[in-house]
Amino acid sequence: MKRQQLGIKKATFASIISKKNHEDWYFTSNEEVDLNWFAYKKYLAEKKCWSKEDIDSIDKSSTKVINQLLNPQSRAKRYQGLVLGYVQSGKTSNMAGTIAKAADRGYQLIIILAGLTDSLRKQTQNRMQKDIIQHLEERWYPCTTEESDFTLNTKLLPIPFIDKNVFHSDIIWFFVGKNIDQTCPLEGRAEHTDSVTHDGTWHYQCSGEKIWEIRPTQKLINIINNSKKKMMNNSNNNNNNIETKQEHLTMDNKMIIKCQAGDVLLINTKLWWHHTKIPPTNNANHQVSISYARDIYFESNKPTNTNLNNMTNVDAVYASKSIKAGNVVLTEDDMPDCELPRSNDPNCAVTMLDNGQGALIAIKNIDEGDFFSIANSSSSDDDDLDDEEEVEDVD
Repeated sequence: MKRQQLGIKKATFASIISKKNHEDWYFTSNEEVDLNWFAYKKYLAEKKCWSKEDIDSIDKSSTKVINQLLNPQSRAKRYQGLVLGYVQSGKTSNMAGTIAKAADRGYQLIIILAGLTDSLRKQTQNRMQKDIIQHLEERWYPCTTEESDFTLNTKLLPIPFIDKNVFHSDIIWFFVGKNIDQTCPLEGRAEHTDSVTHDGTWHYQCSGEKIWEIRPTQKLINIINNSKKKMMNNSNNNNNNIETKQEHLTMDNKMIIKCQAGDVLLINTKLWWHHTKIPPTNNANHQVSISYARDIYFESNKPTNTNLNNMTNVDAVYASKSIKAGNVVLTEDDMPDCELPRSNDPNCAVTMLDNGQGALIAIKNIDEGDFFSIANSSSSDDDDLDDEEEVEDVD
């Protein structure tokens, strides 16, 4: 400690070489606004017993660095620089002060490159935890711990559920979009459903807005109707006279949901057709729409493996527009380099056209956004196919 304080006292402010074209924007700190900085100052004074002179030195030097950064409220795109310091000159303390002030004034993501070895990373992690994070933990989300890089912080696990019978997957989905076109929304993927095994996904809108257009699938309608029948049967068996108003839900019942910053949407994307749009983000924080999502499982559907990371990449092809049964979907010349998924309820079949060209045809009406699939094959079919291919090779 003595050595570090001595270094700070002897340090002098270096000249700044800069081509910045923006004015200074951080002048004085405000105890009601700069919560992280004042918590850090209190920690230095009370826990580390720093003198007022040393704390003032860190205050001045970190303010000088902060003013080399862009004001987060400005619309400038980026600015970069480099700060150099001598050994034991208070570099880490200066960095902590700069981070505290930047976070207080609107910087939302801070990345620290902590060296080439894991021991240096752990040392810096521990230092930032003590200097900055521990004082106002509710305002911080560290993506790393001393033990590992980029591990999920347990703070996110119960959001928005605390029920012990609800389990989260080990994946966080992040959705980021920027739309500075004032005239029309930024369209997402065409209306579709997801082939998933979990029971639902909650989406938290961090900044900006996202518009969801959803409508029920036939499977969801069947589930609702069966549930109503069971309720009616139970009511009749118990001799309860309950009047129920029949409301017929159809696949044409489209709903529009606008998610704004702070909203949480829970949806099972396997049971709801969905399509998203991002309205103009000119007025959003940093002119960007950001949301993140977590998949959930109920106790009855929880995977048997302890790792709830059950996601993988799958190559597939979906309809960019609606296709009627009997129409050609793709010819062999247009087929992408991926295997079509097999299904017990396929929507396509492989056939031969009159001109001898292989093709994929729709055997049922295919909605925009649906994935193409073909029937499951038997081992005998595979053998026949292999024989045909061998004959063609011989020819």
